[in-house]
Amino acid sequence: MKIVVFGSTGFLGKNLCPKITAQGIDVIQPSRQEANLENIDDCLRILQRYEPDTIINLAAYSGGIGANQRYPADFYFRNTIMTANVFEAAARSQCVERVYYPIGGCSYPAKAANPIDEEQLWTGFPQAESAAYSLSKLLGTVAGSAYERQYGIKTQAVIPGNMYGEHDNFELTSSHVVAAFIRKFVEAVDRGLSVVDAWGTGRAIRDFVYVGDVADVIVRQVVSKETYPIMNISSGVPTSIRELAALVSKITSFRGDINWDSSKSDGQLEKLFSISRLKTYGFSCPTTLEEGLTRTVSWYRSSPTGLRV
Repeated sequence: MKIVVFGSTGFLGKNLCPKITAQGIDVIQPSRQEANLENIDDCLRILQRYEPDTIINLAAYSGGIGANQRYPADFYFRNTIMTANVFEAAARSQCVERVYYPIGGCSYPAKAANPIDEEQLWTGFPQAESAAYSLSKLLGTVAGSAYERQYGIKTQAVIPGNMYGEHDNFELTSSHVVAAFIRKFVEAVDRGLSVVDAWGTGRAIRDFVYVGDVADVIVRQVVSKETYPIMNISSGVPTSIRELAALVSKITSFRGDINWDSSKSDGQLEKLFSISRLKTYGFSCPTTLEEGLTRTVSWYRSSPTGLRV
């Protein structure tokens, strides 16, 4: 087996690629400079050079809600063209047998019922603020079906939950809640601060999953060469943002107060992923939130300053 991983320098890619390599599999990780996925000639050149049988496409043009609201056309166009080019180049290469394609939970309908199962994927419109991005990624599942029918290329699509862990984005203006809390509480301890500010009331409930668990499931699926139906990869454990903050506070040894700014939105009050299909096929994400946070905090504290962004 030979695998090309596009987007290998991102959060999931940095956790996934070492696990694949540990299986003795040849993993090619082209840089963005080597393979601009918005240029189909670049895509095809990489595939013809290395002749992989499998592509894992982690590449995406992504950003926070603010960026999605300001540049929706960019998010739609760039993600659509990258996905289209990867599938078309895979077909033209005549060597690719399988494409592995993660998409985000934001592709689910905004009004999906909790816990969100895979059957709800096409039953409504996603959150309007990020719809250009989330629908462009969702269309990759249509591409997968089309290229399988016409060219016989198998596609495995998965939907990871709210991932956290090593190599996450810790930039406060664009990070997700776990990484933001870790940075805030660690810096508060380091600087001797007595208060950490948090948005909202803390009542919102989410389903967090350790990135190492997600990577383990992907590795097992890729190595097996089996084709599974699209499935969520998450813990299925509900945790309020207030509980999350208390746990990060404990792990970082912060002894001060948390100031909840109720003038800020809580966002969707509950978003949980069904893991029934995941379990049916013998997979799980066993790392507890406390264990995963402990590992992540330890990694964050030991990382060079340049990685703590």
